[in-house]
Amino acid sequence: MTCAREQPVARNAGVLATSMRRLVPPILLAALALASGVVSADQCTPSGTGHKLVSPSPAKPPAPLRFSLTTQSRLQLKGTATIGSWSCKSKQVSGMLILPTDRMALAALFYHIRSARPHDPPILRLPVRKPVIGELSLPVRSLDGNSSGMDHDMWHALKAKTHPAISYSFLRIVRARPFWSRTSRSPGLKLQVLGKLTLAGVTRVLSTDMYVQRLAAGLYSIHATSIVMMRSFGVKPPTAFFGLIRGHNRVRVIFDLYLSDRQPPRQ
Repeated sequence: MTCAREQPVARNAGVLATSMRRLVPPILLAALALASGVVSADQCTPSGTGHKLVSPSPAKPPAPLRFSLTTQSRLQLKGTATIGSWSCKSKQVSGMLILPTDRMALAALFYHIRSARPHDPPILRLPVRKPVIGELSLPVRSLDGNSSGMDHDMWHALKAKTHPAISYSFLRIVRARPFWSRTSRSPGLKLQVLGKLTLAGVTRVLSTDMYVQRLAAGLYSIHATSIVMMRSFGVKPPTAFFGLIRGHNRVRVIFDLYLSDRQPPRQ
């Protein structure tokens, strides 16, 4: 009698083992889903005859990344005149960028860019939680064209006495996509950005293409260029030699910026 009862038990045990093997993958998937925070048993609390799902307390977001410009940053103005081209530059560019994200998310974005191919979809989602804050400025009298006469003419045209600084403030990103540089093997991020440029006391909104590359952990470069019509800022192109040399209205503004999230802001 004892043996007769044990045989069904053994058969049932074999069936149970086979069923458990079939159920293991679904159980593992369910466990992974629970571990991912979809729903877990400890998030359910009795409420009347049913259960109420209680969402876990949201984790406090990390502090935003704060970038400052390094001493390598510069701004350059390029234009033409009746006798040829001219340029002047300033290395006294100061500013900051507050990026509401964390280092891991930013590093992951650039890893994705490096692994992207030219025919991949161009749209990227930037890992930011709030609007980006970016500001930069430079003294007008820091513009140097290696000619004291030309420098003074430029300072006068830009109204340095009453408006001693040129400033730029970031508004928003319109578009983001990877780009492949001809001079660098490392892909970067191309941004179409709207920002406000203040020149000679007049502010205008400009659309600017910015090319961002990750140079090292916490160090990034930005190359940007915009075309400015001086008269739209109330600036009369400078002249020299009693008007025989006249600057043209169109000026190219070029930013070469280097940002670090580990270096304190320059004084």
